[in-house]
Amino acid sequence: MAGRAGHRQHYPPAVAPRHLGYMRQHYAAGNVVVAAAGALDHDHVWRCQEHFADLPGIMPPAISAGRYEGGEFREGRDLDQVHLVLGFPA
Repeated sequence: MAGRAGHRQHYPPAVAPRHLGYMRQHYAAGNVVVAAAGALDHDHVWRCQEHFADLPGIMPPAISAGRYEGGEFREGRDLDQVHLVLGFPA
C-alpha cells in the first residue's frame, strides 16, 4: 500500500475526514525537509521542490513548554542491569 496512503478511496468514510484533517495540519510546507546525499545531480534534486509547491504554508501549532512535576516511579525486575533516569527543570 506504499504510495497510496493519501488517497481517499483507501479509507472508510468515517476515517477519511480525520485522516485528511491530520494531513492538512502536518503535511505543510513548514514541516517538509528534503535531504539528499551522495553522487546526485544537484539540479535534479533542486527540482524536487516543484513536487511540494502546492503544499499549504500552514505552520504547526506552537508547542508549549512541559510542566515539571516531581515524582518517583520504581519497577523491580530480575535483571543484571540498572536503568536510571533523572529529570530536572532546565
